[in-house]
Amino acid sequence: MNIKQWPEHQVVEWSAVKPDVPATLYSWLAGAGSLTLKLEIYCSELTVDIICSAPADVCQSEQIGLGDETCWQRDVCLLGDGIPWVVARSLWPQTLLSLNTLETTPLGLLLFNQPQPDDVQREIGCFCVDGQKLWARRSIYQYDQHPVCVQELFLPGSPAYREIYHG
Repeated sequence: MNIKQWPEHQVVEWSAVKPDVPATLYSWLAGAGSLTLKLEIYCSELTVDIICSAPADVCQSEQIGLGDETCWQRDVCLLGDGIPWVVARSLWPQTLLSLNTLETTPLGLLLFNQPQPDDVQREIGCFCVDGQKLWARRSIYQYDQHPVCVQELFLPGSPAYREIYHG
C-alpha cells in the first residue's frame, strides 16, 4: 500500500470517545504536543512532501472550529527516512497569511512555538484504505488567536503501528 495523499470522499465518523485500539496506538492518537517532534525520534530525517497548498472550498465535516471563513488547505505527507508515515490535511482561515507560505516547514514547529490550550479539541477517526483500517486524529489548535484544524492519518509504515504490526 503506497498512500501519499489524503483519502478523499471517505466518510469518517470522528469521535471524542476512546476507540478500542491498543494502548500504544492510542498514545499516538491522543497524545499532546507536537507530532513532528515525536516522529523525529524514530528517524534520521523527517521530510515534508507538499501535496496541496491553496485556497479551498472546505466540506461541511471539515468546517469544525473554522466557521464559515474561506480556508487555506495544506495537504502534506510526512516521511521518515523516505517512508510515508503520516498524511496530514490542515485548514485555517485564509487571512492567516503567515501560514500560507510554509513550504516544507512542518506546521507543528510553528503551532507549538505558541502556547496551546490545555483542552485542545481532539477527535479520533478510522479510514478504510485498500481494505486496511488506518487510524487518524483531528485536532483544533490555535495560531495567532485563529483556529487551525489539523487532521493526521497514520500510514501503515508509521511508528504508531510499529508494536502492532512488527511486535
